[in-house]
Amino acid sequence: MKFIKNLCLSFLLFFSSLSIAVAETTKDPLFVLLTSNDAHRTKMAIGMSNNQFQKGHPLTVYLVDQGVMLASSRFEHRYAEHQAMLKNIMVNGGQVFICKMCMDQYGVKEGDLIKGLKYANPDDMGEAIFQPGTKTLSW
Repeated sequence: MKFIKNLCLSFLLFFSSLSIAVAETTKDPLFVLLTSNDAHRTKMAIGMSNNQFQKGHPLTVYLVDQGVMLASSRFEHRYAEHQAMLKNIMVNGGQVFICKMCMDQYGVKEGDLIKGLKYANPDDMGEAIFQPGTKTLSW
């Protein structure tokens, strides 16, 4: 009987430690809405987002309104560092979406975009925003 109790206790401890390990590796997703083209504000937003991404938080960045300029090679002289950070996010599995309607508004052409961006659509945005535990930030 004592053997069975010890065996049960061992299983209980083993499986409870597994659930703690799983809980520690599941990080809340981060959704960042970038509407600004201000070089300082957007550098802070991308840098902070990338920092959390490197800590294991799944990351989605949505470039909308004037934020679409960050992804255009026409503005590389102003946003080279921003573009490098966005490319790094995408290469490492983060998602960066861009608003096509906003691109048209600000004259940003598809051929000018950094590689790897995705055009935003309601389904993808809803999926990113409404994942359980998602935190949202806006700049």
